[in-house]
Amino acid sequence: MGYYLEDLVEHNFFRPKTNDYWEMNLHHLLTIGLFSGMILLNVVRSGALVSLLHNVSDIPTTSSRILSQTVFKTATNISAAMMIIVWFLVRNIAIPIFCIGCWYNLILPPVLQQYQFGIYVLNFFMTLMCCMHVYWLILLSNMVFKGLKSGNTEDMRSKLVVKKAN
Repeated sequence: MGYYLEDLVEHNFFRPKTNDYWEMNLHHLLTIGLFSGMILLNVVRSGALVSLLHNVSDIPTTSSRILSQTVFKTATNISAAMMIIVWFLVRNIAIPIFCIGCWYNLILPPVLQQYQFGIYVLNFFMTLMCCMHVYWLILLSNMVFKGLKSGNTEDMRSKLVVKKAN
């Protein structure tokens, strides 16, 4: 959770604004809410599994972003294709299946039913995160297909937003 807290502060106060400014803010806030709720409601096992699955797909994502800044276009395209496959399998299949399971099976015992609403909030946050993953999969797929078609492997996601002077 500390990483996302730090990244939220850095994202808002120290980095220049990019095209994905609001999406990343929402992502960081949802993640911090999920980590906080996971700890407060003692559903650490579920939260740890989601965190592991989420972070597994960051490996090929980071690799392709690094390679996009080099002259190795073939390696960039291969890495980007691997990223799409892993992203799809993990963030758009595994996590949503787990999310559906949480909606149906993450029920507190009767003595703790007064806290069940917190579980529903966490499930809602995770559902929103799954929707963001679908949105990002579409954006990433478009980037990969444009890269394969044109040979341009530049990372379009994090372009700086330039404010026009009036």
